[in-house]
Amino acid sequence: MGSCKTYIIMRTIYATCRGSINAATILTMAICITACGDGDYSNSAAEAPYTDRSAPPSPNGGAASVVRQISLNEGDLPKGWHVDLIPGGEQVRGEVTLANCGYMFSSEKHRVARRQVQAQRGHELTGISNEVVIYDSPANARAALQEWRSSVELCDLKAYHASGVQNVPDVRYAESTTTSDSTLPVRENTVTHQTITYRGVAQSYYRWTILQVRGPILDITYLGYSREPSGAELAFGISLCRKTGSRLASVKV
Repeated sequence: MGSCKTYIIMRTIYATCRGSINAATILTMAICITACGDGDYSNSAAEAPYTDRSAPPSPNGGAASVVRQISLNEGDLPKGWHVDLIPGGEQVRGEVTLANCGYMFSSEKHRVARRQVQAQRGHELTGISNEVVIYDSPANARAALQEWRSSVELCDLKAYHASGVQNVPDVRYAESTTTSDSTLPVRENTVTHQTITYRGVAQSYYRWTILQVRGPILDITYLGYSREPSGAELAFGISLCRKTGSRLASVKV
């Protein structure tokens, strides 16, 4: 592909090569398979154990340690997969967590720690991403979740919205719905399904964003597809979401 720079926005990888847009390299960072072809998703490893459950670190005293322990890890993935920290994945300043439909997220300024990783199968980007964020209070973590819900409910589906990142075209949300899932490990949650297009790109992309909040911590998993997902792909994504959610449910907050 030559010399490429990857920009990350709204949990989307949009690679630009030598200044030109390559639509085939748009992969929505997510918790399911985007462009890996058929695969055996039943070979997921058992849920990775939480380290030192008897005395988990306090979010106030060890935020970086907490986000690492909750974050998606190689023990969650099938054999041959690994996780990579995205560029700036442990930075707060200058990095975006929540971006959707041009909404202004006031909760962004209340973040104190974050970690975002993407999963790869060999050298292939799979479209799987997980982000764990700690806010300065439980109230502001809950506010982030509510702001996300509002961004979905108020979105103008007929208009293009600025992506917010250099070299990434405007985005239109052809479909955008959100609901809660009582079967997830953390009770306070939102599951959003969106069909999106980029200005000047004919292909549609399919994105699921799953947010779980407990105390001051927000766990987000991103599902993205360049086609309609199969039942097995979606089930695989949900299984990973449950693993990070289970670790979030175990942290003392």
